[in-house]
Amino acid sequence: MKNKLKQVIKHPLFIGTFIITVSTNIANIFSYIFQYLMLRFLPVQDFKILFNLFSLMAIITVLSGVMSQVAIKSSAKLKAKEDFQLLTGLFKQLFKINLIFALSILLVFNLFSTSIAQLLNLPSGYLQLFSFFVAVAIVLGLPTAFLNGLLRFKSYGFLSILAGILKVAFPLIAIILGYKLSGVLLGLIVAGIVTGVVGFLLLKKNLRKISKPYPISKIITTSIPLLLISLFTILFFNIDVLLVNKFFSSADSATYSSIALIGRIILYGSSAVSVVLMPIISEKTEAGLSVLKTLIASLLMVLFLGSVGTIILYIFPNLINTVVFGGKYPSAIPYLGLFGVFMVLYSLVLTITGFFIGASKNSIIYVLAVGALTQLLGIILYHNTINQIIHTNIISMVIILLGSFVILYKDFVKT
Repeated sequence: MKNKLKQVIKHPLFIGTFIITVSTNIANIFSYIFQYLMLRFLPVQDFKILFNLFSLMAIITVLSGVMSQVAIKSSAKLKAKEDFQLLTGLFKQLFKINLIFALSILLVFNLFSTSIAQLLNLPSGYLQLFSFFVAVAIVLGLPTAFLNGLLRFKSYGFLSILAGILKVAFPLIAIILGYKLSGVLLGLIVAGIVTGVVGFLLLKKNLRKISKPYPISKIITTSIPLLLISLFTILFFNIDVLLVNKFFSSADSATYSSIALIGRIILYGSSAVSVVLMPIISEKTEAGLSVLKTLIASLLMVLFLGSVGTIILYIFPNLINTVVFGGKYPSAIPYLGLFGVFMVLYSLVLTITGFFIGASKNSIIYVLAVGALTQLLGIILYHNTINQIIHTNIISMVIILLGSFVILYKDFVKT
C-alpha cells in the first residue's frame, strides 16, 4: 500500500497536476486581482468592452493556439526520442508561422477596424491597440507551449505566475497614470513582451545551436485536425459571450459577462489537469503504453475539482458576488450555480479532447462539430433569457460528452 502510494505521488500526472494547479491558482489570484481592479477603476461599459475583447481574442487566435498544440504534442514525442536538434527546427518553423499570422492580424485590424467594430457592436477606437496586444501574445506565447510539451512543469508554473503578476502590475500603473482602458491594453502589451522574453530564456537550454529542418508538411498534417478541434473548443467558451453582446441589452450583456467571469473560476481550478494530460498521453502513445487509466484518473480529478466549485456557487452566490465584484452585479446571482454546471461539463470536454489529441484520435472532431452547431443554433434561435443561453450551453456539452464516450468505448475499451 505504501509503495503504491509512492508510485501515485511520483507519477507525472500527479506531480505535473500538483505543480500546475498550485502555479495556476497563484496566477489566477492575480487574474482575480486584475479583474477586481478593472471592475473598481473602469466604468461598467469599459469593463464589458474589455471582457468582449478577450473573448474575441480567443477566437481570432485559433491558429496560434493550434501551433501551440502542435508544439506540445510534437515536442513531447521528440523529448521521448531525445531529438533536440529536430525540436529546435520545430521551434523555428512554428515561430515563423506565428510571426506571419501576428503581422496579418495587425494588418487586418488596422485596415478594417471600423467594419469589425460595427459587426461586433464594439467601439473601433480600441481595436487597433487590441490588435497589437494579440500580436504580442501570438509571437511570444510559443515558449510556454514548448515548456508544457517537454514536461518542464516547474518552469511552466513559474512563467504562469510571472505572467499573472505582470498582468496586474503594468495595467494598474497605466490606470494610476489616468489612461483608463487604452492604458490597460498598453499595460497588457508590455506584460506580454516581458513574459515572452523570460519564456525564451527558460526554453533556451532545450534548444540547440545546430538544428535539423522540421518538415513544414508534417506541421500542416498535424495542425489541420488540431485547427478544427481548437476552433470548436474555443467557440464553446466564447461564442455565447459575443452573441449575448449582440442580442441582449447593454445591462443584460454586462450581467452575462459577470456570470461568465465568475463561472470560469471553476475552469481555472480544473484546467491544470488537461494542461498536464495531453503531453503525457502523447509521450505514452509514442512509447506504445496504455493510456486509458490515465484518462480515467484525469476525469475524476476534473469532476471533483469542478463539483466543489459548483457547489460553492450554489450555496454562497451572494458571498461570491460580494468577494469578486464588491456586490456590483446582484443580477448575476441567480445564474451562478447553473453556469457552474456548464463549466464542469466544459472542463470534462476539454480533458477528453486533450486526451484524443495526445492519442492522435481525430474522430472527436465530428462530435465537437455537432456540439458547436447545437450551441450556435440554439443561442441564435432561443435567446429570450439568460437561462436559455446557459441551458443551450449545457445541452451542447452533454451531446459532446455522450459522443466522446461512444468513441472511447469503440477505440479503447473494446480493444
